[in-house]
Amino acid sequence: MSWTREFEPKSLSEVVGQEKGISRLRGFLNDYSSRKSKKKALLITGPTGVGKTCSVHAAARELGLEIVEMNASDFRNRDNIKSIMGNAAGQASLFFKSKIILIDEIDGISGTKDYGGAKEISRVLEVSSFPVIFTANDSSSKSLSEIRKKSVSIEFTAVNYTDILKRLQHICSIKKISYDEPSLKKIAIAANGDMRSAINDLMIASAADSKVDNSSIDFLYNRDRQDTIAQALVKIIKAKSFTDSSRALENVNVDFDEAMLWIEEAAIREYKKPADIQRALDSLSKADIFRKRIRRWQYWRLLVYQIQMMTAGVSLAKEEKYRKQSSFSRPKRLLMMWIYANKARAVNEASRKLARKMMTSSLRIRQSFVPYIGTAVKRSPRLSRQLMDEYELSSEEVAALAKNAR
Repeated sequence: MSWTREFEPKSLSEVVGQEKGISRLRGFLNDYSSRKSKKKALLITGPTGVGKTCSVHAAARELGLEIVEMNASDFRNRDNIKSIMGNAAGQASLFFKSKIILIDEIDGISGTKDYGGAKEISRVLEVSSFPVIFTANDSSSKSLSEIRKKSVSIEFTAVNYTDILKRLQHICSIKKISYDEPSLKKIAIAANGDMRSAINDLMIASAADSKVDNSSIDFLYNRDRQDTIAQALVKIIKAKSFTDSSRALENVNVDFDEAMLWIEEAAIREYKKPADIQRALDSLSKADIFRKRIRRWQYWRLLVYQIQMMTAGVSLAKEEKYRKQSSFSRPKRLLMMWIYANKARAVNEASRKLARKMMTSSLRIRQSFVPYIGTAVKRSPRLSRQLMDEYELSSEEVAALAKNAR
């Protein structure tokens, strides 16, 4: 048995580092049982490994409730949701107990395969005889907008490393594992607020001889750690070191085209001397030349030159370090590109839904019908509501159609 399962909280009082969230979870279930709750669903959001799912299981054990658990990956379309979730929401418990319906990772329900999914979930919530609890990692996911309206929301946060350390010490005591304090503390810190990750790391580190010391946790420092784009920009814009700046993008999960926009905007805003800005932009223009040659002729050996020009070239363009503290925001040009792409995406998605119902291609809808539908929508709020109901268009998609009016 894995240690995460073995040491899973048996009651809500054993859940570590989520006192506020646990209080609200208990309050929701108590209000639901006494019919005080106006909403039938609870949405728990937060990073991986902070106790979202195990808290629901602990609550079920504590309150003597049966739990029916399913994952959003089980939901592939509206009919599938109706069959799986609808049955669970309407059927009485086999053991004549009340129950909780737990749907894990609900932010995974998105895309064309889940066509009409969120709307069907909302419908099932209206008729459910039992409380429904959703968990999600990404609280900002657009796929949660309908569910969020119908649910009480709770946010679980990353667990403080001191709380993780206490839990690891408790496990070491139960498992009779010897340890030195600095090594155990390193495991707690390296987990970055993820309790499950910390417990798994402890299990691996102590597997050889029931001991945790510096030599047994070397694996923690060989993990790939991702930097943020802001950390990379500090190395490029603030520092003046060829070695540090040329490697600034190595661990950043951003493509080079987007990184160039970030670096361009940061250099223009942060560099104060016109000559520094000129040299930085000259370096970026050379990086762009290499980028285009790579794209056109597939000469990937030129990528190293592109990276050097957009990192070290920009860093060394300044005569001296700029020491003033700065915060970096998303580039305006990138934001405009994102807004345009979102508008196009909304029109494309609306066209796809209309095409499915009208038995034609989405290309024909976009080219021949969208301008006229947009005009009609703009003039008639009633038609907007009909499109949303009959064709399952979102308000964002209807608004995008209206902006394409003739």
